[in-house]
Amino acid sequence: MKISKKILIILGSIFLLLVLLDVGLNTYIKNKLPELLNSKKDAAFHISYKDADFSLLKRRISANDVKVIPTEALKNPKFKKGIYAEVNTIEIINIDLYKVIFKNTIKAQKLIVLRPKGVMFESAHDDEKPKSSSIDLINKIIYVSNIVIKNGTFQIINDSENTPKLNVANIDVDIQGILVTDNSLKRKLPFDFSTYDFSCDSLYYRPTKEYHISAKKLKSNNNSLIVENFTYSPEFSRPAFVKRMKTERDIFGILADTIKLNNMKWGFKNEEFFFKTESLVVENPSADIYRPKMPADDLTRKKMYSELLRGIPFDMKIDTLKLNNAKLVYEEEKGFDKGPGILSFDQFYMKTTGITSAYKQNKVEDVKIRIDCRFMKVSPFKVNWSFNVLDKSDAFNINGTIFDFPAADLAVFTKPYTNTQMEGILEEVRFNFNGNNQISKGTFELKYDDLKVQIFRKDRERKNKVISAIANIFVKKSSKEELKKAEVEVERIREKSFFNLLWRSIADGLVQILI
Repeated sequence: MKISKKILIILGSIFLLLVLLDVGLNTYIKNKLPELLNSKKDAAFHISYKDADFSLLKRRISANDVKVIPTEALKNPKFKKGIYAEVNTIEIINIDLYKVIFKNTIKAQKLIVLRPKGVMFESAHDDEKPKSSSIDLINKIIYVSNIVIKNGTFQIINDSENTPKLNVANIDVDIQGILVTDNSLKRKLPFDFSTYDFSCDSLYYRPTKEYHISAKKLKSNNNSLIVENFTYSPEFSRPAFVKRMKTERDIFGILADTIKLNNMKWGFKNEEFFFKTESLVVENPSADIYRPKMPADDLTRKKMYSELLRGIPFDMKIDTLKLNNAKLVYEEEKGFDKGPGILSFDQFYMKTTGITSAYKQNKVEDVKIRIDCRFMKVSPFKVNWSFNVLDKSDAFNINGTIFDFPAADLAVFTKPYTNTQMEGILEEVRFNFNGNNQISKGTFELKYDDLKVQIFRKDRERKNKVISAIANIFVKKSSKEELKKAEVEVERIREKSFFNLLWRSIADGLVQILI
């Protein structure tokens, strides 16, 4: 009985000691925490909270109603630049008590951030860098291996316009195996990690004043990226956009149900960024390309696609790019009074292999592009296109076929743009061009029947019968069931795109055969 009492007394004493120690440490750490968070003289941020709780047994600190503001904002009420944040709850789990008590740092296994709301104000005219960053906060005050963020929101706002440049909702982040070292802090990515998972909803991003990007959902981890309901849209109507142009250029509108990147790898190697992915697959994309001809010509030299890829200043490679069931519409307009000429490509499937920047490489495989689609919704159209990024002459081969095309269907492009319309059937069209950044050479073949040309007056409604009759005198109306062949040689206009060179090569072949 006496032994039992002694045991109970000992156990009770230990329990009481633990309680007193827990209460004492709780009080100490509560008083110590503000000092830890805000004691660094060069700290970029001031951190405050409503209340905090410490558990000795669980080695856990939690804080509620946490607020983060730039330190400079405390000194200057007019200061707005930087990151501001409000957090519902922060939990720091598996804390090293020795570091807290004797080293004035918080070292823990995990940091959990619940329902954070962050806003970053940036200035379009202020290039001044902050004295320190959030990485400094982690490095100097908090060391954690894992960071979890749940149900967050984040905005970037340009203070000159007071409008969101970036808006993201329902952010979930899980980063495991974080390691910050003296060596890592010297790198562009100042920490290492083993795995990450990221997801968000309602993504809105405005990379320029003229376009914005949006997505319904985005998911990413170490190996993959999935974007749902993607859009890339202009900020203005076509007339308003054209008014902003000093020289002519394309106006883009792009939609896609999903974008998937598989077996993705990215990061820094020897302080140089790299990005590689096994495949990039775009499901049900729709692209509208509008070319207004009203502004002045853009007389700058246009780069070939091989040169554009070669100019990417980092190691980039996409093994396979696929567009599945795409729709492409190209519109060209000389004036708003006439309406645009339209070319359309439906049921558009494209497979491209070997896309690379060839950065610091001596040998790469050819970029190969294969297209299978419907031209103007009626005729099968196939294209094969290849080039090598390292070839500084920008040599290429492009060949294609079109079958059973009613020439009258081109009226939606030729009538508003050139006041002309063709009738008849282009039974078979074949082209095979080799070229470079200076010239295009090759063959154009055509089989056709009952071809006629109609030329319209300026109102595009009334036919100019006299000129049409004269034109048809020179048009060979039938190929007589044979493929007529023309040798094509067209000099590239360096101020025009690759597709201008392709179109002029096709037009040269048409003129030779038909007239």
